[in-house]
Amino acid sequence: MKRIVLSKSAATDIDDIWSYLASESGSIARAEVVVAGIESSILQLVKNPEIGRRCPSVDPMGRCLVCGQYLIYYRTLARRIVVTRVLHGKRNQEKAWRE
Repeated sequence: MKRIVLSKSAATDIDDIWSYLASESGSIARAEVVVAGIESSILQLVKNPEIGRRCPSVDPMGRCLVCGQYLIYYRTLARRIVVTRVLHGKRNQEKAWRE
């Protein structure tokens, strides 16, 4: 069975999503629900790593899975799935990927 690995960028993205939602909405509970949904979607990749669509304009080697308003970018390797970024869908994906 493959294991999930979060890149430093993906871990930072998830932390930033939580912080933004907690501060902007004033609700830690809302931030927790959104991040839990992202984490749940990431765990689904273990069972079905091909669930996401290819995203050659952003990451020619990876795939992208939609989770609510967020896009989870990942790469499937021999023994693991590496989550590379988690970005809001309204962002310019190609620009955000390079940041």
